Amino acid sequence: MNHVCGVEGEGASVAIDASSHCSMTAMRDHELFIAYCEVNLLDNQTSAHNLDFCSGLLCIELDSQSPLFIGKAPPLLASEAANDLASQVTDDLNRLLEEGIAPAGLVLAGALYDQTDVFRPGFPLLSALADLMRRAPRPAGALPPHLALGASGDRFSIDALNPQPQSSFGPLALLPFCLVGTSEVMDRLFVDMEESLTRNGQASSATQATIQSAFGVPIVNLFYATLGDLCAWLRTQLENNDLRELWQLLEPALFERPGPHQVTLADGGNRYLLMNDVAWTPFYTFDDWARFGPGQTVAAGQLSENYQHWLRQFRLYAVALPAYGLSLRRVLGAPALQQEETAAALTALQGAPTLDNDYLT
Repeated sequence: MNHVCGVEGEGASVAIDASSHCSMTAMRDHELFIAYCEVNLLDNQTSAHNLDFCSGLLCIELDSQSPLFIGKAPPLLASEAANDLASQVTDDLNRLLEEGIAPAGLVLAGALYDQTDVFRPGFPLLSALADLMRRAPRPAGALPPHLALGASGDRFSIDALNPQPQSSFGPLALLPFCLVGTSEVMDRLFVDMEESLTRNGQASSATQATIQSAFGVPIVNLFYATLGDLCAWLRTQLENNDLRELWQLLEPALFERPGPHQVTLADGGNRYLLMNDVAWTPFYTFDDWARFGPGQTVAAGQLSENYQHWLRQFRLYAVALPAYGLSLRRVLGAPALQQEETAAALTALQGAPTLDNDYLT
């Protein structure tokens, strides 16, 4: 095997079937978007058990002013260090939650991730963790194990668990984990996590020391949060960085809601249509923008300033959408694209000439 997992402190090989499936749905609770997955766990007798899982994250605030902050993902952990980290996370959750996590299982990978690694269409990283637990061998009737995936060299053998190659990292690093158990156990744990981690999700000093030693990162603070908490945090961060409507494009992609979805930026008129994790958008030259694009209703004295704002928004979204795993298709703006009805607008965009980066520079 190329990868080794620790099962409750002992090494074990775990095979992942690439055809295994994790279905995800979403709930809305006080504007927080909570991801639920239901997975089928197979024991080593190959009989199926329908078990649920919910996800949480250890959030590590990094000191971006420290010389130890290098702005890229730290090295992945080997098996032994990943086991140590999983033990600390288990101890923390048993302390923070009212009834602890038993008899649920826990699975994590020995890596720190950027938010753009976690928040991708369908949450593939979380699905991969679920599949890892799904294929973990266990006797019939045994409780779900605790699994920690270590790397072989500088990669995990499961592609979805490898951090995305990206130019920056932080200042918030994430360590995702999944808790797995029967529906009854997970119903209790979900409520417990929502209530307990909101009141106090602070990780222990021992966990901080373990992470600092293992990853060599400068830590300001670390705490546990639910996926719903992080969705709400991300939405606020986007709103505070002039990307208010980006969440309206990300949310249906994250939770795999059928499209098409149409979003028009309120303060710029930039238009995006999302379908199957691809965002389509028209690009306008200044003249076209003013004649038949979003600028056709703008006063003559404000055309230049408003177009520059539209162009800034266009460039912001051109960077942000691919960072979160959405493909971007830019097409040449034309009067035929000014369709009000979503399906008709998408058809027009898909039939328009696409533009490459050379045209846009």
